[in-house]
Amino acid sequence: MPQITLEIPEIYNYRLEQTAKTQEKTLQEIVVDAIRKFIDAEEKNTDTDSPDALDVLDRLTGTVEAPENWAILHDHYLYGTPRHDGKV
Repeated sequence: MPQITLEIPEIYNYRLEQTAKTQEKTLQEIVVDAIRKFIDAEEKNTDTDSPDALDVLDRLTGTVEAPENWAILHDHYLYGTPRHDGKV
């Protein structure tokens, strides 16, 4: 098994040692478990089944009640500037 050397803040070392003592494991077992959990979580976050932002936006299209000319007159609706088409 490859070996690595880490320099970590004393508080993390203390907490790792306390966790190892509480769980009756070695410090190495605690660190390897933490790395495994991190990698597993990262793999879940990069699933190809997860929709990307465009998929989410596509599903939401038409679900918000808004004027048809929202994009054209967004300054009017957001900031109260005069309308471009002369209406109030």
